[in-house]
Amino acid sequence: MGSIADKLLYLQGTKTAIHDAIEAKGVTIDIGTPFRDYAGLIGNIDSGGTTVLADNWVRCPSWLPLSITSSDNKFTGLHAVFQDANFCSLSAIGNYTVAWGDGVTENYNSGVQAYHEYSFADTDLANTDAPVTLTDTGDLVTRTLHGYSNGMTVRFYNIVSTTGITEGQTYYVISATADTFQASATDGGSAVTLTTDGTATLLPYKQAVVTVTPQSGQLFTGLALHLKHNMSGLSDYSTGWLDMAIAGSDIAKIELATAFGTSTQTVKHTNCEQVRILSAQYSNLQYMLYNMYALQSVVLDGMPDYLEQSFTASSATDYLTVANHGFKNGVMIAIKTSTASGLAAGVTTIRYVINATTDTFKLSTTYGGSAIDITGDGAGVLFKTT
Repeated sequence: MGSIADKLLYLQGTKTAIHDAIEAKGVTIDIGTPFRDYAGLIGNIDSGGTTVLADNWVRCPSWLPLSITSSDNKFTGLHAVFQDANFCSLSAIGNYTVAWGDGVTENYNSGVQAYHEYSFADTDLANTDAPVTLTDTGDLVTRTLHGYSNGMTVRFYNIVSTTGITEGQTYYVISATADTFQASATDGGSAVTLTTDGTATLLPYKQAVVTVTPQSGQLFTGLALHLKHNMSGLSDYSTGWLDMAIAGSDIAKIELATAFGTSTQTVKHTNCEQVRILSAQYSNLQYMLYNMYALQSVVLDGMPDYLEQSFTASSATDYLTVANHGFKNGVMIAIKTSTASGLAAGVTTIRYVINATTDTFKLSTTYGGSAIDITGDGAGVLFKTT
């Protein structure tokens, strides 16, 4: 079956983005290190999955929460809405519904690209930029249940009336209580002096929680976030995705940063800090996180197990038989050994499951393509790969 590195060959594009983020923290990663071992290199192992977490990274307390569990069948993502950059686009396989997070919910047919433009002034997005009050007396920053602790960094935007702080400059939280804190120019230093009561926000954007779910009776088998909005005049741009999570036992095709199996990008997710895949039949991880420069946390629960399974192949039907194989359409398969004519072995040659039933399936050389013509009966050993 080969080494773990062989089995994870097609993770190389994804590994590169995470590799660079980890090495930026001073941790050396050998070129052949498998993806599974990345977590161990920085001492962050998540039970039941693989977690890659940058040193000291904490999800921004001012971000809206994302509600999702491994038993769900949906995508949810936190999207920043700027005054001059306020559009979002995606698609899914299986008729789907998008709740855009601004009170608008729309239905789309499978594979049809969804486009949405936010209004920065929408009342549904009010106060999602984490407003705070600034008090001269005590030099206090007040926000109910702000979630910040001493030593965390903050920036202030949209400052009204108060002087003593500079918009966009990094400050450190000190003297934190549940609802208040002070800001210091240095970690653990003294509080900056706030002059005149006023207001500000802790974020330079507003937020929308986007949720994608399958329509009734539909299977949610794929998601694409690398798609460009159709707004006139748009060139290369970075999306507003900040945090995203996906779960679904039928999902086999996940295109976050690039088109399937390529490094071609129409948009970039350079603001996204976290990606969580809580459950899926995901098997197309090549370049999935390509050029996601801000990425700090990657959680892959339910990592494919790569168990070898014996199969028989029929030239009459082009079907392979593996009892209770559990594969979904779109899953990537590698053949370790084969005596079936037309179905050559090769652990780095990828085939894709099509026409799956409980005990049988066909293979294609492309995702969703036509079946491989098996010209002679045979048997062999295969395994699921990424």
